[in-house]
Amino acid sequence: MNNSCGWFNENYPNAQVLNIMIVPTHNLANGAAFNEEVRIMREVELKKLVKATRAFFNDLKNYDLKSIADTLYSA
Repeated sequence: MNNSCGWFNENYPNAQVLNIMIVPTHNLANGAAFNEEVRIMREVELKKLVKATRAFFNDLKNYDLKSIADTLYSA
């Protein structure tokens, strides 16, 4: 995980990032440590993410994506 965080920071130095590790554990081993903040995602949260992602793409399938403009609109 530290290598991945280092690679990301090197390639995207000014980007905001949320480092997530998906593992079925509650605790890290005594010798384990991260150089960056890392959040742990377990099965329950992963299932919620999968469900939300599927819903997002299912909503998009009703649109003609070629007709959507790539400009931002101000409210």
